[in-house]
Amino acid sequence: MGNLLRQYWMPVLFSWELESDGPPRRMRLLGEDLIAFRDTSNQVGILGANCAHRGASLFFGRNEDCGLRCVYHGWKYDVSGQCVDMPNEPPESTFKSRVRALSYPCQERGGLIWTYMGPRSTLPPLPDLEFNMLPEDHVSIRKNLQDKAVLESMGPIVDRTHEHLGTTDLMIIQVRRRLIDAARALRDHGVAPPGVDDPDVYRVRTATAIVPKGQNWRDAAVDYLKAFTDLPVLSAEAQLTAGRVAPTLAGGS
Repeated sequence: MGNLLRQYWMPVLFSWELESDGPPRRMRLLGEDLIAFRDTSNQVGILGANCAHRGASLFFGRNEDCGLRCVYHGWKYDVSGQCVDMPNEPPESTFKSRVRALSYPCQERGGLIWTYMGPRSTLPPLPDLEFNMLPEDHVSIRKNLQDKAVLESMGPIVDRTHEHLGTTDLMIIQVRRRLIDAARALRDHGVAPPGVDDPDVYRVRTATAIVPKGQNWRDAAVDYLKAFTDLPVLSAEAQLTAGRVAPTLAGGS
């Protein structure tokens, strides 16, 4: 499943959380300890947590002159992970050109920093999520923190091996089945998971529908479930008056 998730771009930080030549940030993503920083030219880099030389933490590195410099022996890395300076090597040495730190490519859009941790040399496109393609003053994005101890203390409640799903959990069952099928197809046949190469898949939105009795809500809402439309968003009163569909709330019938 980890290899499946690595096929997708993942949002990791808000753009405002990294300042040019500012302090780096530690994070853990898909089981890896990583360091994020923004260089002098405003480019974002995500590197492995440790220097390639002696393994010192790059979290304590100096972010300066378009690179992150390890404070132990001064090796310096740019946002691509390439070592660009070794103070302990003579000027004519080319050894630095043969040293790279673990790094992952980044892109910024809509106030978010995205990273791709997969194996492709040609990166897949960013997903066409509507909220991430609108002007920043049209969107409100928040980050919620969950105390790990709360989950661990729940014991069997969150132990999926002891979970018994009923017919009312059909959506959970279907989603998990699709994830498992996608992971197996990637592992056994190298098939790219859904949505990786087709950003248009994400051009959807939720909607609440008020439709005449007996009419299929899917048919009534088909145009409103599409993102990037010019259809008006109606107030609750207008919905009752017009009997139309408004792309405002999650729901279905």
